[in-house]
Amino acid sequence: MIKLQQHNWIGNSKVESIGILSIPFLCVAILFFIPNLFFESDTLPEFAWLFLVVFIDVGHVYSTIYRTYVDKPLINKHRNLFFCLPILLLVASIILHTISSMLFWRCLAYFAVYHFIRQQYGFLKIYSRKNTYSKIKNRIDAFTIYGVTVLPIVYWHFSPDRNFSWFLKGDFILTAGTTILSNIVIVVFFLLLIFYFIAEVQSSIHTKVINFQKNCIVLGTALSWYIGIIYFNSDFVFTFLNVVCHGVPYITLVWIHGKKTYSNSTSASFLKLVYGKFSLLIFLLPLIIFAYVEEGFWDALVWKEHNSVFTIFKNISHSVSKNTLNIIVPLLALPQLFHYVIDGFIWKIRNDKFEWTKIL
Repeated sequence: MIKLQQHNWIGNSKVESIGILSIPFLCVAILFFIPNLFFESDTLPEFAWLFLVVFIDVGHVYSTIYRTYVDKPLINKHRNLFFCLPILLLVASIILHTISSMLFWRCLAYFAVYHFIRQQYGFLKIYSRKNTYSKIKNRIDAFTIYGVTVLPIVYWHFSPDRNFSWFLKGDFILTAGTTILSNIVIVVFFLLLIFYFIAEVQSSIHTKVINFQKNCIVLGTALSWYIGIIYFNSDFVFTFLNVVCHGVPYITLVWIHGKKTYSNSTSASFLKLVYGKFSLLIFLLPLIIFAYVEEGFWDALVWKEHNSVFTIFKNISHSVSKNTLNIIVPLLALPQLFHYVIDGFIWKIRNDKFEWTKIL
């Protein structure tokens, strides 16, 4: 008799089910109840932008602080990495933005895409870590999760009529494609999923176990990337699915890791307070504050698009020179860029050492 695999949970099955596995399915279901007016709008409503972009997207970036700078034992052991990396990233960003602002945003956009794709691969590996798959099965799983994320991006690059951008218009290098090419991408997308589930059924029959968590990650990733980029041509739908399906699971992962590591700690520390009983508000509040302040500076000094949301920043709102922007923009983007880079390290730390594992 085939059974659902129970031992693959990270730490809390209820929290993971709600905050990680169910998110893409819930988001797609919610779309059916949202008025078409949101789908057709060229800009996000103010409240939607504040919740999605500021509180979730930017907020999840700052959740990295719980895995870095406020983790005193970790920061003491890897001081050079955590203090030298931001300086190197800032210098490189200033140089890049000075050469070309569009080049800066283009590099940041493609780096973000890589980060988003790698997060889904990371979740797949987390929920496969206790399985003894064959080498071929591991490669099929990896090829599938990369395929269902990369192929929608390929489709996007050959569809310049998309009504959304990653950061700003022109950050992707778009090329006019053909209907045949677009259809080929879609066919390959679904063939990958069919091939994956055939291999998964065979594996489940052999092991008598269904890896429910991993299958949710694969199917949820495929669903959200296909609906958000290919099926709909809507800035709202893309932003909603892209932000929520990436940001909420990441925040949940940080929360689960912290609860496992610090809630039962005997030493008094800030992290013990954060992850103590009934402390979710304490965990989320700094993320919201940091995100709001960062976006306030972005709006006051760079974008100037949401004055009604950032009224407390109106006194510093003024035009700045191009040379000044070459410093301000990289500085404001540094938390995001640091998050992209450091995320490749912090989840590979085992026994206070970095494990340099080969990916494929």
